Amino acid sequence: MNIKRGFKKKILVSAIASYAAMGLSAQAQAQAGDDTVEEIVVTGVRGALTSAMDTKRESSGIVDVINAQDIGKFPDTNLAESLQRIPGVSINREGGEGKFVTVRGFGPGFNVVTLNGRQLTSENNNRDFEFDTLGSEMINAIVVNKSGSALADSGGIGSVIDLQTPRPFDVGNKLAGTVKYNYESLAEEGSPQASLLYSGNFAEDTLGILFAYNHFERDSRVNRVTNANWARVEANSGSNLYPDASELRSNANPDGRLYLPQNHFIQVQRDQRTRDNANLVVQFAPNDDFTITADVLYSEFELLRDQNMLVHWFGSRPDWRDVVADENGTVTHFIADRREGEGVVQATEFNAIKENRESSTLMGGLNFAWDVTDTLTLSMDAYRSESEYDDPMGYGNSQVTMGYRNRLTWDLGDGFIPAISGFESGTGSVPYQPDANGNLTIPNGDYLDPNNLRPGFTIRNGRIVDDTIDQFKIGGAFKSNEATGLVKADFGLSMKSRTKARQQFTTGRGLTEQEAATIAQNEPRAYVGPGATLNCMFCGGEFFWTEITPPQVSVLDAGSDFLSGVSGSGNIQTQWLKFDHDEFRRIYEGHVGVPFTTVNVPSESYDIEEDIMSLYTQLEFAGDLGGYPYGFVTGLRYEKTDLTITGNLASILRVEAEGAEVLNEVLTPVTPTKLESDYAMFLPNVNFRIDFTEDLVARAAYSKTITRPSMQELRPNLEFRDLKQNGPYPVTAGNPDLKPLESDNIDLSLEWYYGSGSYASIGVFYKQVDNFIVNATSGQVFLGEDGEPITDPATGSITIIPPGGAPSDLIDPNDQVIEFAVTKPSNVETADVNGYELAVQHMFGETGFGVVANATFVNTNAEYDLNKFDQGFALVGLSDSYNLVGFYENDKFEVRLAYNYRDGFLQSLDQGGVAEPTFVEDYGQFDLSASYNLLENVSVFLEGINLTGEETRWHGRFANQFLLAEESGPRYTVGVRASF
Repeated sequence: MNIKRGFKKKILVSAIASYAAMGLSAQAQAQAGDDTVEEIVVTGVRGALTSAMDTKRESSGIVDVINAQDIGKFPDTNLAESLQRIPGVSINREGGEGKFVTVRGFGPGFNVVTLNGRQLTSENNNRDFEFDTLGSEMINAIVVNKSGSALADSGGIGSVIDLQTPRPFDVGNKLAGTVKYNYESLAEEGSPQASLLYSGNFAEDTLGILFAYNHFERDSRVNRVTNANWARVEANSGSNLYPDASELRSNANPDGRLYLPQNHFIQVQRDQRTRDNANLVVQFAPNDDFTITADVLYSEFELLRDQNMLVHWFGSRPDWRDVVADENGTVTHFIADRREGEGVVQATEFNAIKENRESSTLMGGLNFAWDVTDTLTLSMDAYRSESEYDDPMGYGNSQVTMGYRNRLTWDLGDGFIPAISGFESGTGSVPYQPDANGNLTIPNGDYLDPNNLRPGFTIRNGRIVDDTIDQFKIGGAFKSNEATGLVKADFGLSMKSRTKARQQFTTGRGLTEQEAATIAQNEPRAYVGPGATLNCMFCGGEFFWTEITPPQVSVLDAGSDFLSGVSGSGNIQTQWLKFDHDEFRRIYEGHVGVPFTTVNVPSESYDIEEDIMSLYTQLEFAGDLGGYPYGFVTGLRYEKTDLTITGNLASILRVEAEGAEVLNEVLTPVTPTKLESDYAMFLPNVNFRIDFTEDLVARAAYSKTITRPSMQELRPNLEFRDLKQNGPYPVTAGNPDLKPLESDNIDLSLEWYYGSGSYASIGVFYKQVDNFIVNATSGQVFLGEDGEPITDPATGSITIIPPGGAPSDLIDPNDQVIEFAVTKPSNVETADVNGYELAVQHMFGETGFGVVANATFVNTNAEYDLNKFDQGFALVGLSDSYNLVGFYENDKFEVRLAYNYRDGFLQSLDQGGVAEPTFVEDYGQFDLSASYNLLENVSVFLEGINLTGEETRWHGRFANQFLLAEESGPRYTVGVRASF
């Protein structure tokens, strides 16, 4: 959307004020009318909103709620999409679908997600819960607890989000189901989706059984253009990245600073998502005082992702010519045409990449609830949650490449997306790549001619991730029969153990003697000498693909409307060569006679175990203060955490050049390590509410909450990833000594419930967070096996491997010492976050019309300063957000139009190993849902997501530093829903 941020803010604030005024008028009319009130039971949109409002009103803390409109009928097709309608909640999308949530500026790692009060495991490397693995049809309600409570598991500085599934004793006898068809406008593909729920009570309502099942398929497409990073170099830094142009050194900007783009990727991504969820709940109540609940939830999620892309590598930056930079030092134009044989040259590639996710989650539990007396209730809960990702061979994360040496011209122009030209045809007289006879020639005709192709880089990276949580809780609640004084006391004990283990695998390994001999016999042109690796035997472009097999290659036409809503899209090449990833790998392996098998990488594997013992109590008081009823809750939670971290340590010996771009690290054998630590803390909370009238409620809350470091941050090892010739040289490290982040939180709110289903509220929040984890990047020189600093063999006087030579032949006295950019987390910062939330929900009497509007404004003292170049800390993910929802419903028809807007924000302080910021630009999206009741229990419906096909944009330090433009297009769903 092109509306300016300030204008949007005024619109939302004005709308909220207007709806509040409507509420005042409605209340005045109600007070002036007849005292006789007819009770009206509402369902659908109004019923769900009214029920959620009532829960919020009666809560002791700061809570927001979303309720299903009916069994299996949640407001949005995705749980994260529903959560973004709540004040202060924003989401991160993947492929146009909500995946992670951010609450009040705190990202997924700062929010604990539970299912019926039990924390869920995940298949990723961290603690983040992925909302796309669980269907909305399985959920009956979502409760977002923004203020801390002694009764809840710790870990959520942002919030604790509880997903609640239906129970047979609550649902009664019910049969409900949905069948729908999803259509993706960009992919021009459709897919089926279905859900079923059965609930029944038996044996005079002492036994209840509920079974729910959801099947989801989605075939989608994403169009994307990216640049990996902008390398910042100083004119006088001595870096060999700086183009050799004296006028740039003095005129680029006051400091002679330049920002250089890394590459240019044009991609079509096709995703096939399949999700199956099943939930079985059995409840038994032999009498009114005792209930046993046993439940099992199973989720299986598969994402098959194929990417085909046109890729341009820019070669050796010192040899760019005709370089132009703007006043900020951002390069806006250059020509890269270094010739074959002159060192690191530029290249045009066609890549096929798989990035799959296949995971399963199983959660099972048993709960006992016993009303011992009228005033005492005891409970016991035990459960296990398991998630796993199992792909050691790396078939789900692999890449194969074909391409050729080339020339190119890069121009930023006036659009957001840069233009790449000069590579498309073979015009001109400058030779670039050897032909099949070894003669230097121009490319064969044009870039869509398969005869140009040479096999290149290929790799598979596998992993196994296992995440397990076991928890046992016993607790009780005492309720007095008094209306004032101590009215309730909760207490309990929890024992919780979580283990997360990761094993890493790769084909990026050295060849065995047997493999080298076999390859040399089958393909003498392959490099199998010292330092040869399985993934880069042909990275030098030794022969044409046509010499192995007739090319099974086609032309991919991405369409003339590719990212048409983004400026500069007219510069994008929308045709390139496409080949089948699996076929390429089979032919490749058959030609060299060696299977591409992965090996375990022990230096990147680890196991982390957390054992948490908790004791808690919470007291609730009630009374009158100056004639106004009040409620006061105070609680205290004590937690002791024992941490055991096991992993493997290795040191770097040297790096070896591979192909035209890659550096491979050579490490020592690993040494196993085991580290143990523990810590304990008290987490208090205080909530106070006072009812000034029956409709006007004020609240104040204080709590201390924590968020534990991510598993990835706690790992004990160094990881050398994506080292490039001439840089960058990124290294990531974990830190087992990290402490939890601690936050002191204050919330104030005023809520006015002025009519049936209607309210207005304003809330103010403040968080002071200590021990913030900063991923600080520093330059570090490592000593190699000879005791000397490790150097980049591609930077000296010898920059190409001679025929029949080895990577060691690149080493010469002029090689540049590598200063590795080592990024390591540490607890070093304190930050304040504050903001306010405005919300209005208004029902227009009995007309059937209603509206929901809210806005959240967030501030911090830890913002990113564009004028600082050594800033190691700033809060990421912090942004304002607004929602506006209008709806209408009657006995037959229901329609809802929703708009969600998120302001631009800082995504990270890193760009693929380069210490430069990544910013996400503002994003707004319209969604629509409508249904019509054919019969009393049968309805048809239509849903539309991202109706206007909005795009996502990322940029670097300055707005013209292009990083990403992406679109997934609108998607539509039609279906039938029945409930009996």
